[in-house]
Amino acid sequence: MNVRKQILIILTVVTLLSGATACKRETEANGDPGKGPHGGKLLTKDGFAVEVKIFEEGVPPEFRVYAFKNDKPIPPASYTASISLKRLEQTDTINFSPRGDYLLGDKEIVEPHSFDVTVNATNGGEQFNWTYSSYEGRTEIKPDELKS
Repeated sequence: MNVRKQILIILTVVTLLSGATACKRETEANGDPGKGPHGGKLLTKDGFAVEVKIFEEGVPPEFRVYAFKNDKPIPPASYTASISLKRLEQTDTINFSPRGDYLLGDKEIVEPHSFDVTVNATNGGEQFNWTYSSYEGRTEIKPDELKS
């Protein structure tokens, strides 16, 4: 490989990494939801909160949902949840059932973990909905950058 190709590869990698860092800073500045006590994404509305986590320690990747009312954990039998994952090529719906102190998703979450997420939950007759993006390993290359 000649020096020119090596420099081009290095510049491409640096550009991609700097774009990912800028995207992360922008997400944090725009009020990205915080983390819950289990390390998942915490979504809140009107005193009700769900923590959504992809758990993969010793098991295939699975969604777990924990819920809180006024910052206190509530039993999984007292709420319901479903998640829609919109990937580039398909949409998956995850349904949940109680397991221990959380709701467990009914599907393995296959790689890549890169999708738009819609979370629907009910508690006490009220419905709650949240959306967020979780883009693992994606980058956007503008046409002029691609051309150069």
